Amino acid sequence: RDGDVIVLGGGVVGLAPAFELAGRGVGVVVVEPGGIGDPESGTAWAGGSIGPQSDLEPPPEAAADLALLSRHVYADWIDRIEAESALACELDARGAFTVALSEVEEVQLDRALDWQRARGLAQCLPSAAV
Repeated sequence: RDGDVIVLGGGVVGLAPAFELAGRGVGVVVVEPGGIGDPESGTAWAGGSIGPQSDLEPPPEAAADLALLSRHVYADWIDRIEAESALACELDARGAFTVALSEVEEVQLDRALDWQRARGLAQCLPSAAV
């Protein structure tokens, strides 16, 4: 296999930098023992969410700043992937709904909302306690 860079893992964590490097003209080889897309390989396809507002506990400030920046550029990145691959990523940027299932979680959720409001972050959907 020839390449300037070898990426180990064909899940989202491996394929994202491989995509970026290839777009910059770097020769990339992705090594995935079971093959790209093999659900038994242990690589992550879900990618998770870029949601610094989705947890009951606010993240550390540096992590929050990085997640907010990532969320800001993510939609454009997905547009590039869709344009180059002709595949739909089905990005849903409408937000999330967080439900407190206990009084402790309600207090945590209130703190998280205070953190969001202090940063000027929009709350797309109301949260509720059950």
